[in-house]
Amino acid sequence: DHPEKVERAVICASAARLPQFSLMHIRSVVKLMKENVRPELILESSLPWIYGEAFLNDKTRVQAAIKTMLDNPYPQTLGAFEAQVEACEKSDLREKLRRIRAKTLVIAGREDLITPLKCSQFIHEQIPVSKMTIIEDCGHMVQIEKPAVFCEAALSFLK
Repeated sequence: DHPEKVERAVICASAARLPQFSLMHIRSVVKLMKENVRPELILESSLPWIYGEAFLNDKTRVQAAIKTMLDNPYPQTLGAFEAQVEACEKSDLREKLRRIRAKTLVIAGREDLITPLKCSQFIHEQIPVSKMTIIEDCGHMVQIEKPAVFCEAALSFLK
């Protein structure tokens, strides 16, 4: 809405409109939370949706990720997560993408299930001045799975 305020942008692991299967997954997480399912079980069932195969095969990293999320002193509340899910359900930015005039880098993890590669490719195709970087062996959490690759791509683009 204010293109004069943005010279460059980085869009990472995103979608202009979430696919129905992604919405179904995040709605199911809300249901599990409402049923007071133990957080570690919810995380265990959600990890394949947000992390790639290489990350999931590294038991040390998986346990560290679970521990970090469980030990978060400021966890997202159920109400906040429900609001996030509602925003995802209502959000449809497909018609607005062509209005973006800023030089834009679209970053995607090849194995992202929540916002699949086709979602990032659509964003890239719709923004007139965009570049796309696909990070291999990586899911939705590119900044956690491949932080050095993510930072290098973003920083070199923003320079």
